Amino acid sequence: MTFYLIGASLTFSLLLNAFLQDEFSPNSDLSSWMVVLVASLLWFVCLPCVIRKKFTGVLRWLFPVSAEQEA
Repeated sequence: MTFYLIGASLTFSLLLNAFLQDEFSPNSDLSSWMVVLVASLLWFVCLPCVIRKKFTGVLRWLFPVSAEQEA
C-alpha cells in the first residue's frame, strides 16, 4: 500500500505541476482535473510514459538534430 501511495503521489505532483504551468487550460476546468486524478490513480501506467517523455525532451535539448541529419 505504501508503494502505491508513493507512486501515486509522485505522479500527482508531476501532473499537477504540468497542469498548473499550462497556459491554455483553465484551472477551473473540471475535465482537466479529472484527467490529473485518474492518471494519478493509474500511476503504474502513466508514470513511465511521463518519465519517457521528459527524458526524450531533455535528450533533444542536449543533442539537437539538424534537418540535414534527419534525412
